[in-house]
Amino acid sequence: MNLTDSPEDTVRISTRSATEPGQPIGLILCAVSTTRLPFSRLQLFDFLRYIQNRAKIMEGRSIGNSIHELTHIANGGSHSGNCISLFRIDHAQPIQGPSSSSQIAEYVLQESYSNECESVIAYSTMEVGRVLARTDPSTTPILPLGFVMVPINQTSCSTAECSTSTGNIRQDPGCLLTVGVQALASTNPDDDLNLDAAITISKMMI
Repeated sequence: MNLTDSPEDTVRISTRSATEPGQPIGLILCAVSTTRLPFSRLQLFDFLRYIQNRAKIMEGRSIGNSIHELTHIANGGSHSGNCISLFRIDHAQPIQGPSSSSQIAEYVLQESYSNECESVIAYSTMEVGRVLARTDPSTTPILPLGFVMVPINQTSCSTAECSTSTGNIRQDPGCLLTVGVQALASTNPDDDLNLDAAITISKMMI
C-alpha cells in the first residue's frame, strides 16, 4: 500500500506473517522505496558499504566509537567490495557521568556484491549470544535490509560505465537506488498492521 495519495510518495508498505525459523516470529513490516540519484552506482556502492556512512544518512548519527571487522570472506567478482563480513560495533554509553562509560557490542552481518549491471548490499544486526555460542545459523532470527543500485542507462551496462568506447569521459546519468527495510511490527503473526509502525519505518527512508 501507499502511505499517502501524493504522487511524490515513493514509499511502499507491505506486511507478512513470519512463523518459520531464521526470522523473528510475528508480523513483519516491509518498506521499499526507489529514487534516482545523480551518482554512479559504483560511487553509491562504495559509500554505502561502510556502516558509519549509512548511519549518518539513515539515522542522522554516528553509529559507535569503533567498528571492527571480525570476519571477511570474498564472494567472487572483480570488485574488491564483493564480500561477506561480520562486524562488531562498540558503543560507549555513559553510566554515571562523563568520565564513566560501558561498552555495548552490536554485531552486523553484511554481504555486498557488484557486477557489470548491478550492485547489492544486504545486512542485518545479530543477537550477540547466538553469535558467540555458534548456534545453527539457520535458526538465528534476522531481518535483512539493504540497497540495490542499477545504472540509469542499461544499454551501457559495464564496469566502465562513465566512459565511452574511445576512452573519453562523459557525464554519468546517475543510477536508481532501491532501499528495502524490514521490522518486527508485532510478535503475533495474526495481528493487523499498526499505522504508527508504518509511518515510523517510512521515515527512515525519506
